[in-house]
Order: sequence, then C-alpha cells, then structure tokens
Amino acid sequence: MTFESYCKEIARHRHAQGFKAENNPLRRGFLYDRVLHVVDAFLRQTNKKILILNLPQKGGKSLVVNYLTSYLLSGLNADCKVLRVTNTEDNAIEHQQNINDIYNSEENTALFPHKPSKRFETKSELVLNGQYKKACKSYSVNSTIDGKRTNFIIIDDVYKNFAEAQSPTTTEKIMRFWKTSLYSRLENENSKIVIAGTRYTKSDFYARIADEYSWAVFGIITIPAIINGESFCESVLPISELMRIKSSITEDEFNALYLQNPTAEGFINPFAGWMPTVAPLHENQFDFTCTVADPSFGVGGDFFTVGKFGYNRNGTAALLDLMLERVCSDQMYIDFIEKANCQKNYIEKNGVGGMLLNRVCNITDAPLIPFTSIGNKLERIYMNANDIMKLTFNDSLIIPFEQFSNFGKEAHDDLPDMLSHFFNNIKIYGN
Repeated sequence: MTFESYCKEIARHRHAQGFKAENNPLRRGFLYDRVLHVVDAFLRQTNKKILILNLPQKGGKSLVVNYLTSYLLSGLNADCKVLRVTNTEDNAIEHQQNINDIYNSEENTALFPHKPSKRFETKSELVLNGQYKKACKSYSVNSTIDGKRTNFIIIDDVYKNFAEAQSPTTTEKIMRFWKTSLYSRLENENSKIVIAGTRYTKSDFYARIADEYSWAVFGIITIPAIINGESFCESVLPISELMRIKSSITEDEFNALYLQNPTAEGFINPFAGWMPTVAPLHENQFDFTCTVADPSFGVGGDFFTVGKFGYNRNGTAALLDLMLERVCSDQMYIDFIEKANCQKNYIEKNGVGGMLLNRVCNITDAPLIPFTSIGNKLERIYMNANDIMKLTFNDSLIIPFEQFSNFGKEAHDDLPDMLSHFFNNIKIYGN
C-alpha cells in the first residue's frame, strides 16, 4: 500500500463515519494533487535523502507528517525507527500523542491488521513489539539526542512563530542542532528525512537546508495560499478571509506565512519609521497604575529598568515615569516603587531579580508580584510591538528611543523589553 492510497483509505473511512469535509483534512484535493504522490516517489527511490514540504498556515503540515509516521511504523518495512522533531517540548508531546492515537485507531488497524502490537508508549515515545526495532521518539529542537540511530527523521515547523524566525541566532542554533544531533543519526544510505514547515525569511532554516544540502534534496514542494487568484483550499481558508488577513499584516509577513515566498532578508524591525506619541501625563488620567521592573544590571551591559504605567479599562496605556540605570542599588528601586504608590509592582524574578526580591521584601511593604519572562527577548518584544507603539510617553521623561530604531541590532533592548513585560503581565494578571 502506498502512502497516497493509505491516506485515501483513511479519508474514506472517516467519511463513512460521518466526518464532515472540513473535519476530514485528508480529503483536501491539493494534498493529492501536489503532495502525497511526491512523498511516495521519495520513499521508493534511494539516491536522495531529503524532501522539503513548504505549506502555508492551515495547510496540513502536521497532519501529513503525523499520518506519514504512522504509515512508516505500520507497514513500510520490518526495521523502522523514526525521530520526530518540532519546535518545543510541549508540541513534541502533542505530536507524539497524535501519532500514538493514529497508530492505535480502528481505521489504521483495518488497513494494517498485521501491524506490530504496542510494547509501550509514553508521552514522547511509541515502541512496538516484534523481531525488529520499530519505534517513534519525539523531540524538540532544544533536545539532546544521544545514541539514537534512525531510519527516518521527520521535522515539523522548527520555529514557534514568525517572530522567532526573524532571529539569526535562533536559525544558527537550529542549524547546529541539525548538523550535530540530527543528520549524523541517520542509520544508513537508505535513511531519509522529511522536513515540513512554513517559510519565513530568505535565509531561514528551510532555505539553508536547500542551499547547503542541495546534493541530498529530492525535491521541494511549495504550496502558496493563493494560486492564480484563488485560495489553495477554499474550505480551509476562503479567499475572502485571506484578503482580510493580507490587509491586517505587513507584506513581508503575508508573503512568508501564506504565499511561501519570503521577501524579508531576515530580521524585520517592527518599529522602523515609528513616531512615538508624547504628551503631558498624570496618573489621575488612568483607571489603574502599576510598576514593572526588569532588573538586569550587572549582566553584560544591561540596564536596571523600571517603568510606572497608567492604563484604562478601554485598553489605552501610557508610560508615566522611568528609571533606567546601569548601576542601581536596592534602595533606588525601593524609593521608586514607594514614590509610585501603586497597587501592583511587577518584578522579573529571573536571575538578579530573584535575589533582589528577598532583599526588597525585607525592607518595604510595597506589594511585589514576581513574574517569569516569556520566550526570548527579541521574540517577546516583537510579539508585543503593536501594543508598545500604541503607548503614550510622558513628555517630562528622557527616553532612549534609539533602542527602538536599533531594535534587533544592538545588545541593549532593555526599555522595549520592559514595556513588553508590562503588556504580558496585564494580559496574564489583568486588573
């Protein structure tokens, strides 16, 4: 049974069980027309090792590779070990559970009645019984893979989101993982790799693989969300919705996420050309006030940054006061939050902040709320950029706006990072 016929039989079985077309993704015509038969050809030939699938948002990347994994384990050959790789540990666990569910399903058993029985399964692994070694183990790109040899590597979206893909450091880290932990794990000359993902920049991981490993690439399947003025799949993303999405994001973002034709060279500074709103402000203009501290002093050349914010129930917000110091004492921070006289004082507890919390709590009764950073610095600033650009800044403050114009290039992004912390905390803790 070929992979294409396997998918068709699964789709037919789900249709017979009453699944509607939109809940039966394997029935999507573009998968048959442009993807599944190419995967079959790749599995049958032995000269090339890598197949790249670049599909748009909602294009079914995870669906295809999850069913491919189950197909490989169920009946392709006797000895089949699979390494399944994605962007985070949480997603690796979710993908592995999906694979386990597909493998154990009635529809899969009906197609492969003699498939190996399950020896055991965990949240990150499925191991099968039998004379030969058949197993699937799921990892994130941050994992350590020791001593694992494999017949198949299946990669699904190495980036969490568009913001992360803008970081050259992240791409370099993923490339090191590929070169040192993945590619070297292939068991023999017949071992293969399927890489599925959404294109982001001209120099992202997928472009690097196509360039640096061109001798090993069997093919690159690229499916844009709009083909000749029509949606690639009207039941998944109607052309009207695609047009609305296009009008709400930048051209570079739409070209990357949906057209699979990235025009961005790399990192995109969302603050480029931005003119901040500056006005005389007073806390009485706002429903709530709080302070947010990012105590990174002493780490490289970073600043200790604290801001006092005002914000309203309608979502408007402003920076009322600011402390930005290369050298800062506990007392300077205490004086700032006591003068601010806010009901909530958020303080990053990572590293230096964790040590500071204990000392400050012994000195002041000011209400402190420790928080842990979300994601890496560039990513979290980028994801909160739209909110940051809507802020109003008190005209009495001296604000280093050059940190915005140099965002992504200079090492000191402490001010935009602290502003990003403010929006994350408001979203998490509310009022």
